[in-house]
Amino acid sequence: GGELVVAGRSHAPREGSVLVFRGDQSHRVKAFCLNNEGDCAVDQTPETKRISFVLEQYRVVPEKLRRTPLFIIAPTATEQALLPLLASLRPLGPGLQDAYLWVRRRWLSGGHM
Repeated sequence: GGELVVAGRSHAPREGSVLVFRGDQSHRVKAFCLNNEGDCAVDQTPETKRISFVLEQYRVVPEKLRRTPLFIIAPTATEQALLPLLASLRPLGPGLQDAYLWVRRRWLSGGHM
């Protein structure tokens, strides 16, 4: 399992390999199972967990890139629990929360904002 199928042709994964193809072509990844019994059943039992990793890259002209929404990583569970507490600290809390979120976005985006 784990083969990439592009336009009906199967490509087995190999360490360090890269396969380049048009993203608008019909493509899919065959199921990969940890139990080495071929194709996985589509369920969530621990014996048939599935691994999937996809990296896609696009060439985008600058004017379209400027119109592309930013990718933002959601706050962690700890941050979600602590941000309301931070915001409740009057009078500076709301400003501190906004500043924290701004710094977090800049840091996680690599400063590309």
